[in-house]
Amino acid sequence: MLDLSSPQQLWFTLETLLQSIITSLRGCEKMAKVSGKLLLMEFLQDQAWDRVGRDNTDKDYMDPFPIPLVILGGKYDIFQDFDPEKKKVMCRCLRYVAHTLGATLQFYSVKDAGLVKRAKDLLSHHGFGTNPLKSISQDYNKPLLIPAGSDSMDQIGGLGSTQGLLGNKGPGSALDRWKHTFTKHFPQEVSEKSVMPEDPAKDMNFSEPTIDFLRSQKDDELERYRQEAERKQKYFSDLEIDYNNEF
Repeated sequence: MLDLSSPQQLWFTLETLLQSIITSLRGCEKMAKVSGKLLLMEFLQDQAWDRVGRDNTDKDYMDPFPIPLVILGGKYDIFQDFDPEKKKVMCRCLRYVAHTLGATLQFYSVKDAGLVKRAKDLLSHHGFGTNPLKSISQDYNKPLLIPAGSDSMDQIGGLGSTQGLLGNKGPGSALDRWKHTFTKHFPQEVSEKSVMPEDPAKDMNFSEPTIDFLRSQKDDELERYRQEAERKQKYFSDLEIDYNNEF
């Protein structure tokens, strides 16, 4: 969840949360192997390309996130009254980031019942496999809703779309590519308030009842997966020990 009403802290928050997720995935990778010798991160990356499309026209400039990623822009009720040019810059930069990472981008406000339902439906799809959202909104004067893989560099246009900038490839470039443009317009302020707690999901400043409930369900599912992975790892370790003892 990104706070659209505080662009001067938004990019810092985005980078911090993404790094936290990657760190957690790396920890899981140490505990499990999938499909024989294929490591967890490699397996997830393979699935990521299936989600965004291996023949995507922008594939040379994309670095899909290992797991399904939803970027929610909160406090849209405040953001909608921003200066039009500021809104345009923020929307374009967030669209570039979401598209590069193969993420879904949606703007949200707890004060708008329609946006609350839309967010609930979106997270329900990712958490429980319900039907995906079929609507799409790319107009920066309206709440954005852009499913993963449905955007394109040509459609976004404007800031950051020069051929020279798009030529920057490689690990880590997914965020760096647009960071300069965003922070040039919105210099980042790292205050005590903006520093991420150890677990932002448990911080009352990030409280969103609907989203928190769905997050809790996914946490339970992840814990079951972790326990199952540990059992399998122990099982195959024991088999290897027995085999070595026999031969």
